[in-house]
Amino acid sequence: LSATVPVQLLLPEVGWRGVFVLMGVLLAVVSAVIGLTLPSEPAQPIQSLASQWGGYLEVFGDRYFWRYAVAAMVMQSSFVAFQGLWAGPWFITVLGLDEAAAARSLFSINLFLMVAYMVLGVVLPRWVRLGWTVPRLVAWGAGIMLGSLGLIAVTPGPWAWLLWLPLALGSTTFMITQSYLSLTFPAALTGRAFSALNLLMFIGMFLTQWLFGVVIDLMAGIAAIGPGAPAFRAAMGVWIVLQAFAYALMVGWRVGPRVRPV
Repeated sequence: LSATVPVQLLLPEVGWRGVFVLMGVLLAVVSAVIGLTLPSEPAQPIQSLASQWGGYLEVFGDRYFWRYAVAAMVMQSSFVAFQGLWAGPWFITVLGLDEAAAARSLFSINLFLMVAYMVLGVVLPRWVRLGWTVPRLVAWGAGIMLGSLGLIAVTPGPWAWLLWLPLALGSTTFMITQSYLSLTFPAALTGRAFSALNLLMFIGMFLTQWLFGVVIDLMAGIAAIGPGAPAFRAAMGVWIVLQAFAYALMVGWRVGPRVRPV
């Protein structure tokens, strides 16, 4: 939210350096508040480095972990990369919005995303009582993401940014996956399972941020496609194929968890 319209309004007044200085000050204040107010906890027994890495190897060797980790790394990570880097250029280059309209659209999407996270936290326990499982919910959310990307890739016009709202909605289910997947391991490994999935998602975000631009440049060099909006749409088509593979793996791979989450 703060990186959209607020930054656009601040830039003419303080410039990029001023924005980053303000960010640094705010981060320092928040860090100080956390450090001064967070309750202390008992010291935990220190594990050897070999024991810690052995736990990670056990997590990465689990097939059920990879059933969902691939989808999180390809689908959720791509959404975060698009949200943070490529959505703005898409709105400007493909949909023809100016910078102000693109910033307002991004602000609306992020506001919708924040509300969606809050609502999901409220309704999830009720859905579970009605018989919905986390894997089923994630499968539906990923399916909504995949369908939304297909529509985004082919729909023109300034109002097509609204198609990013269901994409954001579907992405919220992957945050549940992090907690759910960590609970499919013995208690001693839940923290490492959570961290391992988080690491893979950050790797996926970086790769998408970089490779999406590489693919756009490659598509722009193909005479039948050309630069601008056609190159963006063709690159999105490549990502849809990658995400379809990850989705099929998540839904179709019939491997079960070692521990059934409560």
